[in-house]
Amino acid sequence: CLTQFGDLDISIISELPPGRQRIITSRVTGKHARNRAWDFLRKQLRAGRQAYIICPRVTATEDEGDDDNSPVEDSSSKPEPLVSAEDVYQELRTGELNEFSIGLVHGQMDRDTKAQAMESFRDGETQVLVATTVVEVGVDVPNATLMIVHQAERFGLSQLHQLRGRIGRGKFQGYCFLFTETDNDDAQRRLAAMEKTSDGFKIAEADFELRGPGDVLGTRQHGDLPLKVADIKRDAKLLFEARNAALDLLNSGEFDQPAFGPTKDRVLTRFANVLDLPQTG
Repeated sequence: CLTQFGDLDISIISELPPGRQRIITSRVTGKHARNRAWDFLRKQLRAGRQAYIICPRVTATEDEGDDDNSPVEDSSSKPEPLVSAEDVYQELRTGELNEFSIGLVHGQMDRDTKAQAMESFRDGETQVLVATTVVEVGVDVPNATLMIVHQAERFGLSQLHQLRGRIGRGKFQGYCFLFTETDNDDAQRRLAAMEKTSDGFKIAEADFELRGPGDVLGTRQHGDLPLKVADIKRDAKLLFEARNAALDLLNSGEFDQPAFGPTKDRVLTRFANVLDLPQTG
């Protein structure tokens, strides 16, 4: 965005809202660790809190194109089948959480059913909500303090950050457990970034480094930049200095002089396909 609108000022809000605490985030691997996480969740529920259980897909039989979420490919040596919200909902009702009230919400439900599920959770009638990424934004339940994300490696960093933002919105401490069994290095680095910080800017920087910035003058949003020497993060100061120098040149009127004709032609030729990007819709 700043590539196209770099003349705008940036306002940074780096503090948590009053009364909120930093969410404690942990990777959970192995049966023993998972059992401890479920024990902790039950204690939270008995204390009157509420919890989300997040799954990467709706049903076990659907095509990936039908998912609420587009799962990140798992390139580990032994990728697991995707966990579905409907299966987890049925399993928890008769298993780990059979003493608690459990709800289900996902994008394939009709509007009224989804609204009823969310209302029951907000009102405290439902203690646990099994969901897909349909709850990623726009959900505010201050009493929800715990989130378990199944197959956390199948979500992108920005998704995990948004999902985690659904808990700890009140006065109580929030806890986010990232269930994972992957041995994929990139996935582990994503999850390590989630453990390390709750700062959205730092999460974005980590995502930037892991996925690549894409084409900052185009529409591709990930992958390597078409740069031979420069590094957009390392050379950020130099980038702003170059931008200011270019603005000074344009404002002075010198760029209209014949001597700059070849430079102007080269710039227009090189970037002709991106100069109107702000108008694309």
